[in-house]
Amino acid sequence: MKLSKIDNLILSNLLNNCRESDRQIGQKIGLSGVAVRSRIEKMLKSKLIEKFTLKIEPHLLGYNVIYLVTTGQDVNEIVKQVKLVGEPFFVVPCVGGYSACGIVVKGEVEQKIAIMKNLSQQNEKKTIIMVEQNAKKGLEFADIGYVLVSGQTAIAGKGDDLLNNPDVGRLFLGG
Repeated sequence: MKLSKIDNLILSNLLNNCRESDRQIGQKIGLSGVAVRSRIEKMLKSKLIEKFTLKIEPHLLGYNVIYLVTTGQDVNEIVKQVKLVGEPFFVVPCVGGYSACGIVVKGEVEQKIAIMKNLSQQNEKKTIIMVEQNAKKGLEFADIGYVLVSGQTAIAGKGDDLLNNPDVGRLFLGG
């Protein structure tokens, strides 16, 4: 589904307060409440929006999401480096000198992973823990990998070893 500027404004308002009425959103963006409701219904029908806990599916818009945990808590520095890969949608400083990030990326994930790998090699003090839906690409990047099944570690090891592990290949890599 291709989103217009108006649709993006509606989504932005819903992200800030998904309990706001259609009429209130319409007043903010210059539409009637009926027009806002109609656009929201289209987004619901296309499954861009699911329920009103507001769950946006980036892949339906042609985006991918990479999640990672990195050392350091200087949010400005992390955002500066993360923007080389994609648009950060959250950066959360955590306990112990780590920060969690979510990055929305458009285009080839392989290229973005290569950029992240280059960033981690340029600064040996940086640790990057990445969560990637594409297991093969994630393991190609990983020094160490963990394959999770229902939230539990099923297999762990060096990224290259996991790529060559027949069990991992059969279960997760389509081979």
